[in-house]
Amino acid sequence: MKGFKVYNLDLVRYKPVKVVGDVCHLPIKTGSLLAAMSYVVLEHIGDLEGTPSEMERVVRPGGFIYIAIPFLQPFHSCPGDRLRWTHEGAASLYESSSLELVEMGVLGGPTSALLWTFQAWVSVLTSMGIKPLRDLIYLAVSAITFPIKWLDILFWFNPLAKECASVHYVLLRKRIT
Repeated sequence: MKGFKVYNLDLVRYKPVKVVGDVCHLPIKTGSLLAAMSYVVLEHIGDLEGTPSEMERVVRPGGFIYIAIPFLQPFHSCPGDRLRWTHEGAASLYESSSLELVEMGVLGGPTSALLWTFQAWVSVLTSMGIKPLRDLIYLAVSAITFPIKWLDILFWFNPLAKECASVHYVLLRKRIT
């Protein structure tokens, strides 16, 4: 984005990671960022209490925090997989006197949730418990069924989609005190 710098953070350095660190203890100066974003990461974090407060700490007043978190998804370890959130859980997880909810909604729709579960189900069922075979079958089934994800368009304006979504998002603003 022109005029803005974007820094990717991860536990290990690889391209395009600019900052190596732990999201529970961000190596970033307090109030130094215009925005912070976590895109389907929090389900892999052990210290869930520390992460939202760390994002809140590094964002300046008036800045934004965008968080995408899973609801209905199969297990996907990288390095671990610990939690899922309902739409109500997504909203309540970030309740803070210094944050205001700007928007929340569905990022990955019900069709994506159903397909991912189906793809995992088929690959586990047919792999005979052999992990490399499961991975190969999963890739094949995913490639064949991928076009079905377009059916999520039917849910874009359906307020009930949140009840069976794959991923929820919340957009928060840090209050100016």
